[in-house]
Amino acid sequence: MDQDERLQYPSFTVRTALSDPDYRVRDQIVQSIEDEDILFKVAREDLVSTVRISAVKRLRSQLNLGEIALKDPNSEVRVVAASKISDEDVLFDLWKKHKRDWWLRTVISRNISNPAYLEEIIVGDDNIYVKRDTLQRIDDDKRLFNIALRCETSDPRISLRAVEKMQDIELLQTLRLMTGAELSNFANKCIKKLRKRRKNRS
Repeated sequence: MDQDERLQYPSFTVRTALSDPDYRVRDQIVQSIEDEDILFKVAREDLVSTVRISAVKRLRSQLNLGEIALKDPNSEVRVVAASKISDEDVLFDLWKKHKRDWWLRTVISRNISNPAYLEEIIVGDDNIYVKRDTLQRIDDDKRLFNIALRCETSDPRISLRAVEKMQDIELLQTLRLMTGAELSNFANKCIKKLRKRRKNRS
């Protein structure tokens, strides 16, 4: 029985998806399976990453997707799983547990909107790209103020970027009084720029 004939027989579906030696057959059949348990088994056990990705794309359980995103040996599979997760608690827990893949952590942060979680990612992640990418989505001045203070010693580059985004002159003045020379001087420059910009508008 050739590949096309096998695909026409539903009785072959589950067995073939899990054990057919031709990964292309497994991949094609997986794309028609609805059963979550079977999909999860394929996503965990198939030896070919493209087949696992096809299974992951059909998974619905947030916990199942979270397990694949955490444990799969292939970065692309992990990223596809993470991009399907909408539960921000699952995502944040995944970020806390996953230290191997900075791109995965970037995808995780892009699927999070909770500003408290985003702040923790900016402060706690060890990759500058993840930090910068996440910081782009923070616009609240009080949150930026906290980030600037919390990162002043551990990551001055992020602290300076947070200050640069701030628009509240009073908060910038407070920050200037609370921080060391470098950040204080930078905050002062930002205050002057904002005042000049507002003066030009009036």
